[in-house]
Amino acid sequence: MITSYEEQKKRIQQFRPIDDTFFEVLADDVNFCQELLRVILEDKDLTVQSITPQKDVKNLVGRSVRKEVRVLCVE
Repeated sequence: MITSYEEQKKRIQQFRPIDDTFFEVLADDVNFCQELLRVILEDKDLTVQSITPQKDVKNLVGRSVRKEVRVLCVE
């Protein structure tokens, strides 16, 4: 389905950070993960060294799994 730029823009504006599609993009950024964790954990000195963002693993039988974000932090 081909949509116009305006239709795409309108759809993107409806995304929230907790939507899987949008969060996959955000979680791919180390700085975003670091800032998010600093706020949640109330630790301004927390440093994120690496991340492994969400991944969909599909199989041919039709069952799939979604692996969540994994973050390596040091203080």
